[in-house]
Amino acid sequence: MSGWLSICLITAALVGSMLFSGLETGGYLLNRIRLRSRARQGDRSARSLQHSLRDAHRFIFTVLIGNSIANYVISREVTRLYIAGGVQVRGELLLGIIPWNAEAAATLTLMLPLFLFGELIPKNIFRHHAETLMYRCSAFLRLVQWALFPLTGFLKALFNLLTGGRGRREELDGFSLSLQGLREYFSEDTRRAALSDHQHGMIDNLVAMHRTLAQQVMKPAASMAQVSEKASVRQVLDLMRTRDVDQVAVHHGPARIVTGFINLFDLMDPALSPDDPVKPLLHKTVRVTSDMPLTRAFRLLRKRGEQTAVVVDRSVRVVGLLHIRDIARYIVRDV
Repeated sequence: MSGWLSICLITAALVGSMLFSGLETGGYLLNRIRLRSRARQGDRSARSLQHSLRDAHRFIFTVLIGNSIANYVISREVTRLYIAGGVQVRGELLLGIIPWNAEAAATLTLMLPLFLFGELIPKNIFRHHAETLMYRCSAFLRLVQWALFPLTGFLKALFNLLTGGRGRREELDGFSLSLQGLREYFSEDTRRAALSDHQHGMIDNLVAMHRTLAQQVMKPAASMAQVSEKASVRQVLDLMRTRDVDQVAVHHGPARIVTGFINLFDLMDPALSPDDPVKPLLHKTVRVTSDMPLTRAFRLLRKRGEQTAVVVDRSVRVVGLLHIRDIARYIVRDV
């Protein structure tokens, strides 16, 4: 009876080892854009999977610990079978050189099967079918993460301590959409035809955004339409009409310090009189430095909910204007 129990445990542990090895590979290859889309549409497996992959380090700790436990159970039960079959625990020397006992026999027996069925085969299966299998295994993964939480939580805390907290909110490279990886993916000969040359250029521009500075994309201050904060609605509309713009900067005092912006739509309120001052309609100024990478400037604008930023140099002198449209033009421009 104990022999059959060992065989059942070995089979279950081998299936677990296959799943953990496959999940480790599938976690890297899963399409994150499709995952977010399915989660937004209310797909329960997608939501569960998204939650499991949110903390990349804990996910890795989970699959590694789970795989180690599965392999330990397999090794222990095979060793027990050898002992039950008469192989000694301490044993003798095989050929007078090699120590031969139940543990050595179990190690030699499991070496090839575990490599094939616990590593190579499941990793290849998940590599080709990650989009299907990861969703089907989402409930299993969530359950194991919950069961191993005390261990993974301790390892995550230890990891944060050893790395000085750098891994606290970090995502592993394979768990976030990498623009560099996207460019390399579509640059392969087999996929080159999937996108036009212009689309490839857009990907290149996106990849280069972190190296592009705000001053390279901004409009110079000399070309910026400005009015005093004491100006009236009529004066601003006249300036917009004359300069053919839909937005003007509003400055304050003799130093002409830009304090905000007025958009054409702000002046379309029927309750406004032509002689009303525009100061109450101001959008607060978002300031970025001229040497700020375009990616950071874009995130700052999104965070503040504004369309335009004033670009200043190291002496806090206004040198230009950066609009969301300018960033969009940079992305879609021909290389």
